[in-house]
Amino acid sequence: MFQFLNYHFSNWCLDTRVQELRLGENKVEIEPLLYELLLYFLQHSTRIISRDELIAEVWKQAYVDDNAINRAISELRKILKEDTSQSAILKTHYKKGYRLLCEVNVVRQPEISSVQLAAQEPDPSLSQTENHEIKAAAEQAVPEEASVSDTAADDIPVAEHQPPELTAPASCTEKAADIQLSSCLQQKEQPAPAVINKSAPEAKTSFWLAGVAFFLALSFLWSWKSVTGQRDGNTGKDELPVQVKASSLTWQKGQAFFAKLSSNDRYLAYGHRISHNDNWALYIKDLARGKKFTVSEAGTHFYPLDWQDNKLIYQRRLGKYSEIWLVDMDSTSREHRKILQLPYAMPLSGSLSDSGDIFYFSHFNYNGEPGAVLGVDLYNKQRFAVTAPPPDSFGDYSVSISPDGEKLAFLRSKEGLTSQVYLYNLSTQDTVLLYESASYLLNLDWRHNSEQLVFVESNQRLTTVNVKDGSLAHAALDYAEPLAFINITSSGDIVASSGSLYGRDIYRSAGCNSEQSEVIVESNFSDFYSAIAGQVAFVSNRSGSEQIWLREDDGLERQISDVPPGTRISELSWSPDETGLAGLLNSQLFVYDVPQNRWRYFPEVTGKIHMPRWSQDGKFLYFSSLGNNSRNIWRLDLITGAQQQMTFKGGVVMNDEPGLGLVYFKDDLSTLYRLDQDGNSEPLVENIRLDSSSGWAVVAQQLYFVEQGKLKRVALEGEQTIISCRQPPGRVSQLTLDKQQRLYFTLMTTNPMNIVSLSF
Repeated sequence: MFQFLNYHFSNWCLDTRVQELRLGENKVEIEPLLYELLLYFLQHSTRIISRDELIAEVWKQAYVDDNAINRAISELRKILKEDTSQSAILKTHYKKGYRLLCEVNVVRQPEISSVQLAAQEPDPSLSQTENHEIKAAAEQAVPEEASVSDTAADDIPVAEHQPPELTAPASCTEKAADIQLSSCLQQKEQPAPAVINKSAPEAKTSFWLAGVAFFLALSFLWSWKSVTGQRDGNTGKDELPVQVKASSLTWQKGQAFFAKLSSNDRYLAYGHRISHNDNWALYIKDLARGKKFTVSEAGTHFYPLDWQDNKLIYQRRLGKYSEIWLVDMDSTSREHRKILQLPYAMPLSGSLSDSGDIFYFSHFNYNGEPGAVLGVDLYNKQRFAVTAPPPDSFGDYSVSISPDGEKLAFLRSKEGLTSQVYLYNLSTQDTVLLYESASYLLNLDWRHNSEQLVFVESNQRLTTVNVKDGSLAHAALDYAEPLAFINITSSGDIVASSGSLYGRDIYRSAGCNSEQSEVIVESNFSDFYSAIAGQVAFVSNRSGSEQIWLREDDGLERQISDVPPGTRISELSWSPDETGLAGLLNSQLFVYDVPQNRWRYFPEVTGKIHMPRWSQDGKFLYFSSLGNNSRNIWRLDLITGAQQQMTFKGGVVMNDEPGLGLVYFKDDLSTLYRLDQDGNSEPLVENIRLDSSSGWAVVAQQLYFVEQGKLKRVALEGEQTIISCRQPPGRVSQLTLDKQQRLYFTLMTTNPMNIVSLSF
């Protein structure tokens, strides 16, 4: 069965079944590249799309000339100008990218079988009467279209949206303005909030104590709740999963926490340490230029607190004394200036008022009393209480001033397991309860319109609260790793701390019962996606961006690629003669001739490519490709460029094994299949569960695989008993092997937390 969509915007309609663009009832000619470009804009209409993203997802190449992009955007604008009722549909955001200005409504067409799809074009082998009868039968089998909104949920799998009360137009020719759609992410759960208390600045002050270690312990408790599947009690039934695209903003071993993004999204500040015994250092990364600045001092902790324009407010803590410092990243000298000293206090969060004269912060005290939000006048250094939490509560934390400078949001917890979201009006001094969560929230952040607060609850539940009317929007993020300390970018993306594949090394083991694993590639950076032949090839970010490195027999390591920063390299595989590497550059398939230092790309291979692997004779590349909502295995002839589909009922990862031929897994990663010469599939091993598509290898008629971070094996013949191997000290992933049948794998031996960006 096939699923197609109609995209309605302004007076236009893009029909993906017949790949036509219509203005009203009139068909408008559009080139294939411009069609793909427009389709991508429509699929991501709620955010700005960068030129790099267009290169990776539309052109699907590692490099595209700027003039080619400019010409395509210009031609697309010329087409869309045929609608004279709309002045501009596609807007350029300087140095950021492009965004559609009009509302996009998505209409899901009914599922259609391959017979029905084929019936839309006449079969020359049949008579005109037979073709007419087949086409009529296919049309009768197609039910009415169902409608779904895409205005608030970029990248949401539309197949899961079925609001029963909505109706749809019969075809693309009906105007999108006639479609009445509601946001599929929003659900009204609460009436407008009520004022519950009021606190005056003249309230009594006291000395306070806080501990980052305690705060981090709570973050790991929160992550554990997320992993174990604990759900909040007020989850709506129509809560829908949101697919996200993740990219890493930091590339360091250890822990990167407390991410703070400047209002123009240029600078990222965060705290970093290798282990829990180390002090926190402050890192400031210029995301536009890729430069990084470090603030560190022996025996001293540094934490970012807030940005005001491009001025960073951060904390320096030595023992029981804390200092608040400011650095202007736009100044040529970047001079660091101390603006406040707080003896016996250690803020966990803080914000500077819009006027720059008051610093608001939260912390705990020595007497065991609940923490509160305080303010300090930077001119006379006088403190005053902003909130007065109940004596039996855990206290107030995570202070954040709205972008318009009028409101202050903070969190309160009764017992350290649940949280409440409060809003404090800086003018009237009214405190309002906005939301009660069954999760312990680590922090919250404002959207740039100053009307919405965003936070992540347990089980990856993204919640948005409208501060004007108390309405809520929930979405379940389709992201495997727990998120902590989120920031919201100007385009609505999430920047957060999260577990990631970065900060890992490559190890080798002699087999399942090997007493000890030998480290092969080790650094203070991230080394992964190893490919083993006479030498080890791997991907590493030790030079500041992902590049291909080689480890020679003498142990020397050298960088052999020079791709632009921000390029994603993955899934390396050696050719049988050990001269060529196949892999993916972003989503573009490549073969790299190592001795000749020559790259070869395959633009004719389109779609979402995954796991390229060589045939035993080196003449073909096998890969999986997503098409028509199904992923299957294909074969590419490296001489002629011809492509042949090998499986038709699924296939995501494969290997051409001696004595076995093509073996592969389907989407559920639970059964290993073998494909015979007639194209028939037979199961070899069943009832297992791989952690990922790169977590398996066949060695001497044994399947080695990774399940929940543990290395296991099972025989391909005879009694198929799953055996747990001796476990290396860490989490195993990305298995491969050399000609001596030795296993290589990526091992996470620490607890890496890096800053990731999630786009919707």
